[in-house]
Amino acid sequence: MLASIRAAAVSALQRQINRFFPPIAPQLSVAGVPFDVCSPDDGNNALEDSIWFAVPKSKISRSKKRMKTTLQKRIKLKNHIVIDKRTGELTLKHKLPYNWKNYLPENAGHAP
Repeated sequence: MLASIRAAAVSALQRQINRFFPPIAPQLSVAGVPFDVCSPDDGNNALEDSIWFAVPKSKISRSKKRMKTTLQKRIKLKNHIVIDKRTGELTLKHKLPYNWKNYLPENAGHAP
């Protein structure tokens, strides 16, 4: 009887210490609580009280991460894409069309 009261008091004291002074480094902390101390009809589970999993906080929020990835992966605005005046197609400024010879003044009659 006294042993179970003593074990319950030690368990409660360890819970209070762990609440106000949590472990600093990420670690698995197992308290020295025997499993037969708590009866099955008791609401507390000794296993839940004795194992702590420390998880580090996320250093960057989801919205900041989303802003960063959209800035990196967006389609950049390109100034060298223009609409060809003769065909109406999108072309690059520094590229000649496939039938560039037809655009010369002496061959203008063959142009489409």
